[in-house]
Formats: sequence, C-alpha cells, structure tokens
Amino acid sequence: MDLLWKSFFQVAEEDDLGNVKRLTMHDLMHDLACSAAGTEYCIASLEAENADERTRHVLFEDELDAYWKIPCTLLKANRLRTIFLPDGSLNQSICNALISNFRYLRSLNLSFSGIERLLHSIGKLKHLRGLYLIGNENFKKLPSSLCRLQNLQTLRLSGCSDLEKLPRKTRRLVSLRYLYIDGCDSLAYMPRGLGQLTCLGTLNEFIVGKRGKGAGELRELNGLNNLKGKIRISSLKNAIPEPGSSYLKEKLNLKHLKLSWRNDENDDEEEEEEDDDASNEKSELVFEGLQPHPNLEMLVVYGYPGSKISSWLSSITNLTRLILEDCVECKHLPPLHQLSSLKFLRFSGLKVLENVSEIEMQKELSSSKSTKFFPSLEELDLMNCPNLKGWWSGDVDEGSNAQLPYFPCLSDLTIRWCPNLTSMPLFPSVRELHLNETSWKQLQETMKLKMTTSEEPSSSSLFPPFSKLTKMWLVDIEELDSLPEEFLQNLTSLWSLYIASCSNLTSMPKGMRFLSSLQELSIWGCPQLSERCQRHIGVDWPNIAHIENICIDGRVI
Repeated sequence: MDLLWKSFFQVAEEDDLGNVKRLTMHDLMHDLACSAAGTEYCIASLEAENADERTRHVLFEDELDAYWKIPCTLLKANRLRTIFLPDGSLNQSICNALISNFRYLRSLNLSFSGIERLLHSIGKLKHLRGLYLIGNENFKKLPSSLCRLQNLQTLRLSGCSDLEKLPRKTRRLVSLRYLYIDGCDSLAYMPRGLGQLTCLGTLNEFIVGKRGKGAGELRELNGLNNLKGKIRISSLKNAIPEPGSSYLKEKLNLKHLKLSWRNDENDDEEEEEEDDDASNEKSELVFEGLQPHPNLEMLVVYGYPGSKISSWLSSITNLTRLILEDCVECKHLPPLHQLSSLKFLRFSGLKVLENVSEIEMQKELSSSKSTKFFPSLEELDLMNCPNLKGWWSGDVDEGSNAQLPYFPCLSDLTIRWCPNLTSMPLFPSVRELHLNETSWKQLQETMKLKMTTSEEPSSSSLFPPFSKLTKMWLVDIEELDSLPEEFLQNLTSLWSLYIASCSNLTSMPKGMRFLSSLQELSIWGCPQLSERCQRHIGVDWPNIAHIENICIDGRVI
C-alpha cells in the first residue's frame, strides 16, 4: 500500500508538461486503495471525517469551493506528509494555515491558488521536498526563509509571471534537483551562486542579468554538469564574453537548447547605444562559448545580432532540429549539410543572408560523391529572408539539372517571403508544399528531375517529381501565369490545392481533369481565374467540375 501511494504522488510530481495535476484512479484501484488505506492513507471527502492523528497522506477526491476551511479532523493529523488538493481551490488564509499546521509536509502544492505571498514560516517545513507554485500570476516574491529548506528537491514556479527575483541565497538549497521558472516573465536574472547547486538536473530557464545587483553570470553554468533535458538561456545581450569559456560542452544529457539574445519576443527595454562592430564581436564571442555537447538534439537561436554563426554548429552530429530566427545581421553560416541527422530546419527573419552555403555550387557538385543532400531532412521552412538568393553562391552549368543535389526525404517544404530565392536543392519527394511570395523557378527545376525512389536507393524504378504531393499552397507568386501540363500530370496524389493573390494566373488548364485525387480547391484574390471557374457558366468549369469541394473568395460553389 505504501508503494501504491508513493508511486501515485511521484507521477503527479513528474508531469512532463511541468504542471501538477490531480490524477484519476481507475474505479477498481480507487476501491482497493480505500479498503486497504485505513487512516494512514486517506482518500477524503470535503469534511475529511476519516482523517485522524495517524493520517500521513490525504487526497481530496471532491472539488473544493472558495469557502472551504481545513476540517478539525484534518488538523489533528499534525504529522501529515502529503496533502493533495485540486488546483484553484485555495485562498491566502488556507495556504497560511497549511504552512502553520503541518510542519512535517514532504510535498506542498499551491498551484493556481491565486496567492500573492508565502509566510516566512515556510522555512520551518524542514522535511519539505516538493513545493509547487505553478500559475500564481500575482506572486511577486519568495521569502528568504525558503533557502533553509535543505531537503527541497523540486521547486516549480512556472507561470508566476509577476515573480521579480529568486532569493539571494538560493545556493543554499543544496538538494535542489528540479527548478522550473518558465513563464516567469518579470524575472530579470539568476542569483549569484546558482552554480553551487551541483545536484540540479533540471533548469529549464537561465536568465542572464546585467552586472551587479547579485546577478549571476554565464559562468554559473560551469558547475551544473548534471543538467539534462531542456534549457533556454535568455537575455544573452547582457552576457560578458569570456574568451576560452565553455559553459555547456560537458553537459552530456542536455538535449534541447534555446539561445535568446532577448528576454523573449516582448523585450522592449531601451538599450544603451553600443558600437555596431563591438556589439557584433561581443555577441560572436559569447556564442562561441555556448558550444554544447554533440549529444544535443535540438537548437534554437533567437535574436542573435552577430554576423556569423559559430563553426561549432557543424560538429553537433546528433542534431535533429535547428531553428535560426530573427538573426537579422547574420551573413555567414557554417556548412550545415554535415548535420546528417537533421530532420527539421527553419530560417526565419535572416534579413541579410544571401546564400546558405558559401561554397560555390559548381565546386560543391564536382566534389560531391552523391547528389543526395541532407539525407535525413524531412521538413524545411524558409521564411522572411528577403535577400536569400540560393543555397550556394554562383550558378550551375546549363544543362546539368540531372546532377543537381536533391533532398531525398524532404516531405514538407515552406518558402514564404523569399522573393529572390531562385536556386536550391531539388525536392521531388515533397508531400506538402507552401510557396508564398517567392520564385516559381525552383519548382520548375525540380519538375525536370528524373530519379529513383529515395526510400530504396538501389531500386531502378522511377517516380516522377511531385507524385507524392498531397497539399499545395500557391500564394502571391507574380510570375505564375499558368499551371504547366507536365507539372499537373505528375500530381497523382494531390488532395488539396490553395491558390491566392496570383494575379497573373488566368485559367485552369485541361490537365486539371486528370487530378482524380483532388478533393479541395480554394481560390482567393485571383479575379480573372475566379470568373472563369464559376459553376456551370465559367469557361474553365468543365476542367474542375469533378472536384468535390470548391471555394472561391470565401464562397462555396
């Protein structure tokens, strides 16, 4: 029975979403627990009548109202270790009473209770191992006495958006293993000495503060080599470069890393003016010191102001997801094609980037043993890169289309607001294609490709490009004046087609009749095309009459 309750509460504490939730027992397990629990383990009603001085663990199975008070019978259980209450059921006075009356608590859940403070007497709960304050938006300050809890292992503060700082002596929480501070938007820095918490395994956020005021610097991360899972390091604009530093390289179990030079997307603080070249160099030195262990699987870089991404990126061989967002001054990237495990790649807001690779296309082709490129890549997003011209610098010789590299596994491709992009690896196996304000040229080049199936490299069977395509969005493509018949004849799997703001597209060709899989057609903002596709009376209606669902300018026809 003891094992049953321990496992129950452990599951509640280790919720992957970072929330403490009440779990519902299966009816049979509920009956078993009630019959076997006796008074030491109590599944209680609102009145908790079955609790007494021998009770150690209480789970309330009813929702508590705002006027609920701690029953006298429960107050007798002054050696209570666990009390599990539904979220949102408490008020400040009840919270105070819990802290004052139950000094032997191991786990205290005050999540979503609306409290604004903790009593100073929280420091007397010397047996406390888990403290949950999730979602208390008006909570501004933790009492300094909290740092007396040397047995505390879990502290969850997620969603305490008004919390301004962690206690100055947080370093005294020597047993702390899990610290969750995501969603603490008012938190300005990590306290100095945090690096002394060598047991810490989970720290999902590290905020770099400005020097002074007890703010810990990046070097606090040096002692936290037991960190695992996910971490976001934000406000890197405040970091002071330390040449030769390596803050993350020894963290073997760190899997997801987000590096943000701003304290999230809503950072509107006025910044001191700084020489652009000096700021650029500072940012690049800081980035260099953030090299993770090669075991890292996901990397997000947000708001990086430097002109080049550190070369260590190419050595993170286990990386499966890479996102570079709002790196507005970035001109140079390391050779990303060396990331053979990469499955997801996104560039967004790289305003000055002209080429993904600085190697000339012709040199790359002549030195490559295979035309396959990024062998594991499944999803590619290129968004808001107005100066992006191509994957390589230079052009390939005319007539050598069969030699162009291609993405063998790419199934989802999105290109939005990249009007100058005209050259990139081919993408014959794509299943979902989004093109918005970009060139039609790379699609035309892919149409010319003849290749074997990427799933079976040794196979001699051929499949036409785009024969696996199921969904396609074509938006604001000025150069698109027709849908080529040779393109349409390959779309044997196309299920949904969306066309918007393609003002020069004037007709639906006869080849549309052969798209037997097409079930949805949507047309927006294409005046000439809209008129020609009107039910029964439009010139092109016979070419699309077989499509089950047709919507023109928001109106189903």
